[in-house]
Amino acid sequence: MNNLLLLHTHSIMAFILATTQIGMFVYLYQLPHRTTIRRWMMANYAASIIWQLDQTVRFSLNPSVEGTLAYKLETVFVYSPALAMLMLTYFQILYLFLNQPFEAERRIMVRIVIPAAIALVGVNAWNEFANNSNLFVFQATSFIYGLLTNIWALVICLRKARLLQHTDRQSAEAHRALAVVNAGFIFMCVVVGASGLYSPVGYWTFFLFIWLCNLAQIVIYITYSAAPASFQIKIAGFSFVTVVTFLTVVTLVFFPPLLPTDLPARLLQQTGLSQMFVIIAGATAFVAVVLPTLLRRSLTQPVQRLLAGVQRVNGGDLTTQVSVGSPDEIGDLTRYFNQMTQSLQRAQDQLRDYADTLENKVEERTAALNQSLENLRAAQAQLVQAEKMASLGELTAGIAHEIQNPLNFVNNFSELSVEMIGELTDELRADHKDDALAVADILVQNLDKITQHGNRASAIVRSMLEHSRASSSTEQHPTNLNALAGEYLKTAYLGQQTKQAGFVCSLSTQFDP
Repeated sequence: MNNLLLLHTHSIMAFILATTQIGMFVYLYQLPHRTTIRRWMMANYAASIIWQLDQTVRFSLNPSVEGTLAYKLETVFVYSPALAMLMLTYFQILYLFLNQPFEAERRIMVRIVIPAAIALVGVNAWNEFANNSNLFVFQATSFIYGLLTNIWALVICLRKARLLQHTDRQSAEAHRALAVVNAGFIFMCVVVGASGLYSPVGYWTFFLFIWLCNLAQIVIYITYSAAPASFQIKIAGFSFVTVVTFLTVVTLVFFPPLLPTDLPARLLQQTGLSQMFVIIAGATAFVAVVLPTLLRRSLTQPVQRLLAGVQRVNGGDLTTQVSVGSPDEIGDLTRYFNQMTQSLQRAQDQLRDYADTLENKVEERTAALNQSLENLRAAQAQLVQAEKMASLGELTAGIAHEIQNPLNFVNNFSELSVEMIGELTDELRADHKDDALAVADILVQNLDKITQHGNRASAIVRSMLEHSRASSSTEQHPTNLNALAGEYLKTAYLGQQTKQAGFVCSLSTQFDP
């Protein structure tokens, strides 16, 4: 058994990648979201786990096993299908990663890659059973298949990155990172194909780039959440990658990869590689079992409690208080959260108190506004009444002045007539007939004047009465517009004289005939 199984540096590295991918597979299996990319990623990691475990066993076998029936069956029914499935699922992941702008093309690629995968298995079967397990044909087939598939994977990533660079910069950045990984795989295939796998350059290039590119893919998937990932998963994943990276570097430094055919040198490495294998297995168990428990107690559970508190506050419960755990950043954040909820509760209580008193304040303000409105209406009524009284006073003054003129003439001619009646009496007594007749003529003229001015006053009063009746009646009568205009012109003139003492102006009219 010791001569049959010989640990190799690449066996250790493949085992590291296998354990890492087992962790990713378990994580994907436990996700509650049943998405399309989750199914393809599980299939991809299942194929990758099988392929990496096959590499662990293949490079741990004694070179004398090559060409045996078991070796041929393993190559045809384990190695080749795993590699074919790995590339088929990888294409689907790239098409579905974060955005799906090429959905129709993705479905077409399934129908294209499946025949190519079958052809890969067929060529390897022919090489093992009909070509005497030719190592060169086996390696050339594997690396050409990997080169072509990784070139198309690089094209997919670059196309998606270019398409998304203006609409989703984070997704574009993730696809550029995957493009770099695919470029690394392509570089590995070219260097190994040109220099040969068992040359020092080809050997080191194969080991380093297989390890680096596979770990880089896992880091990219976790960083950009190809599938929904919790904070604990990300921390555990990054921690595991860091640990295995350190252990891999130590392995490569102290146990550099040797040619599989260099049996004496490989025998000298067995003790150290066995110890590294145990250390890596222990580190894997620690990261897989112990680290999640520590993270759950110190990180995940406090964050979940805080998240539950945020959800209760979002639901309206401002009395929420979250227990403060360790005095670290999450503890400080929890304490600030409790202070924030207390401040929100106080603000809500103040708003509720204000809302309770708001109705009374509105009623008081409304009553004050109504009182102001009543006062305004009263003041407005007083102003209107004062204006009416002022207008009435002006109208009364104008009317009084208009009537006063003919009355003055009546009074003057009446007084004069009384005096002339006395003179007439004296002349008649003196028997001065001619003088008495002259006085009588003057007296008749005075009486005519009295009658004229009396009629004028009577006409003014009658006009006022007619105007009063016209304002309260819809009955219409023919009116002399020239006379009406002249009368109102005189009234306006007299009204202006009443307002301004000594006002004098000439009135000129040109009425239509």
